[in-house]
Amino acid sequence: MSNRWYQLVSCDNTVAKPLVVGDDDLRFDPEKALVSEPLENLSDGGSLLVENPADEGEPDDVLQNHLGLAVYSERLRRALDEAGVRGIQYIPVNVVRFGGEVITGFCIANVLEKRAARDVSKSKIQRFPDDYFLVERRGCIRDLRQPVLCAEALRACDVLRLEEYPVTVYVSGRFKNAFEENHCTGYSFSPVGLT
Repeated sequence: MSNRWYQLVSCDNTVAKPLVVGDDDLRFDPEKALVSEPLENLSDGGSLLVENPADEGEPDDVLQNHLGLAVYSERLRRALDEAGVRGIQYIPVNVVRFGGEVITGFCIANVLEKRAARDVSKSKIQRFPDDYFLVERRGCIRDLRQPVLCAEALRACDVLRLEEYPVTVYVSGRFKNAFEENHCTGYSFSPVGLT
């Protein structure tokens, strides 16, 4: 089992003509799934809709969508479950093609783990300046250019967002191996440093 960790790269390693979702009818606030908030009492997430006939194609295992959500195929979810990957809440969602055909088996993958796992001294970041026009963002991380994670903070975890910068998802070698061994599509993996 690999002790390496990786930053997920979305919309990469895709099928030749991927299906792309451009509209939604969801039963929850998608922003919550982008910052690792649990979605309670939700057995049906609603629908994701192909908005344009030019976006029709073959669905990747990580579905491309306008919201930036992690939307996983049944095959990917099964692969992650069989590998023992922990830390994801799955919410079923229908994918509706432009012509109305419903594709079942997809789910929103809500990453539940959010940890202070960044090595502050070794990671290269850019912060919003003190005169930034949105006062609440002043001094906050604007860009994590070279992430380095603390191995100790990653124990008993396979997938997470950083507390201070939840934009990016990081995964363990267990996640990457399950994805690649099952020939899944829609993600590539960029190695990150560990201390």
